[in-house]
Amino acid sequence: MSRHHYNLLIRVFVVLVALQLGGGAGCRCVKNKLGIGEEITQTEKGTYEWAIQRLLAAALMEDKGESWAAARRVFHSSELVNAARIKSYETMNWPALRRKVQFLVGNVKSKNPSYTIMNDEKVTSTERRVFIKNANSSPTPVRVRKDPAADGQWRIYTIP
Repeated sequence: MSRHHYNLLIRVFVVLVALQLGGGAGCRCVKNKLGIGEEITQTEKGTYEWAIQRLLAAALMEDKGESWAAARRVFHSSELVNAARIKSYETMNWPALRRKVQFLVGNVKSKNPSYTIMNDEKVTSTERRVFIKNANSSPTPVRVRKDPAADGQWRIYTIP
């Protein structure tokens, strides 16, 4: 048996075990187990997919000031009151994300860029850790949380 066939067999086995243990937890679960990912193109406001898409769209904006202002609009309220963290995001994390965003999205010219979720982990009922496909390295993690200050909508809790 070739190495390729062996790896395929292992992946199929893992998926079958995941389906059995997870009770058929859904399409995204199966894709995650296979390492395929799910392309996100259209999102509904307030979902975590929407918050991530808005963050990536902000990172693609040419004007640095407008870009940062747009990103702040999807941050979790608890992050916005932490002056030290916001300063760190603005000076380190945000410029780094703006440099690598081209590797995270499908179309850098779109106002609603597509991206691919490679893994989606439920941390709690109000927090998720989402791994976005990065064409240049391993998947990039983004943490999102439901924000009571935003009527329970999902917001960015940590940026990559």
